[in-house]
Amino acid sequence: MAERIYERIREMGYGGKYTQMKDAVRELLRLKQEVFMPLIHRVGEAQVDFGYALAKVSGGLRKVGFFVMVLPYSDAFFVRAFERDV
Repeated sequence: MAERIYERIREMGYGGKYTQMKDAVRELLRLKQEVFMPLIHRVGEAQVDFGYALAKVSGGLRKVGFFVMVLPYSDAFFVRAFERDV
């Protein structure tokens, strides 16, 4: 991986040595260790979002307000959109 990166950046004018690149890639990989946390959805918990988006409605651009509520434990959701002229 470091060798390929080194070759590519040398083509772009990098004047450093391969060992510098190898050490930098090794450090980045060490720092980029993935961490996973399990998602826990309790009964009755809801996730809510709202905002505005531009949508093409009947051939015209409209500003649409939206509200979304999700009940992740039961995979149920509710969506409501409100239209306005832009």
